[in-house]
Amino acid sequence: MFHTQPHRFVVFNRIPKCGSTSLVRIFETLSPRNKFRVIRFNTTNPHQFRSLVLHQAFVDEVTRSAVSTKLFVHGHFYYVNFRQFGVSSEYVYINCLREPLERLVSKYYFMRFGDDHRPKVIRSRMKNDTTRWQTFDDCVRLSGDDCDPRLLWVQIPFFCGTAAYCDVPGNRAALDTAKRRLVEDYLLVGTLDYFKEFVQLLRHLLPDYLTGITSTMDLEIGGHPLWHLRKTQNKIPPRPETLAVYQKSPIWQMEQEFFEFARAEFLARCRHLKQFLPNETIWNTILIDVT
Repeated sequence: MFHTQPHRFVVFNRIPKCGSTSLVRIFETLSPRNKFRVIRFNTTNPHQFRSLVLHQAFVDEVTRSAVSTKLFVHGHFYYVNFRQFGVSSEYVYINCLREPLERLVSKYYFMRFGDDHRPKVIRSRMKNDTTRWQTFDDCVRLSGDDCDPRLLWVQIPFFCGTAAYCDVPGNRAALDTAKRRLVEDYLLVGTLDYFKEFVQLLRHLLPDYLTGITSTMDLEIGGHPLWHLRKTQNKIPPRPETLAVYQKSPIWQMEQEFFEFARAEFLARCRHLKQFLPNETIWNTILIDVT
């Protein structure tokens, strides 16, 4: 077994439609056992959180709360550099990514039909039957707003941060910054297609927070598995000709490059840590695709 440093707080700047609800619920379930608090930073739009004044207030609140207890901090906000405000090595970032077009398709149908986790919530596109029943393929064919390739530009800004250039779709400098932050500033970044393996690896990297995680694997909330809480309703996979439209877009190409970079880094981390955890059965599933 390898040894890990205890962390005063863990920051999860969660990206919508990337499995984040399940991961948050796992931490919440284990918080009483492992004696840490869960704090949600309540913002629905990361663009609301761009001011250095807000960043300072956020950092002050988190560090003040972390004096008396360990914290798991989560919310839909772009990367904040805690070191810029004098906080050194007492925290770690984690995150989870999803194939970018798959994420956009999921969001498209989610806004029209919701999910099985909160099926009675009225979403923004449910009120107009014409747009509600329009498929993603039809939206692309008609050049609709809800399938604009610029809407793919999501995961890179979450890692790049709040600088103006990070928010410019197709900006190579933003991609480079996002890659650098992923490698240098995040303890672990998983991908949704390896979600179980991601969580199992977090268990070893964050034992102060995730001891006992195996007991949560069979838990359910409202009849839904804790490790897969939300499933978008009525989701239709896009046709090959729709995929071809996006694959020509520089925005898709950069977001896809970032996703594949993150997945390669995750699998490389798995291979590296295998030597410390030789008897873990998860390696048999993780390494099938990469050896």
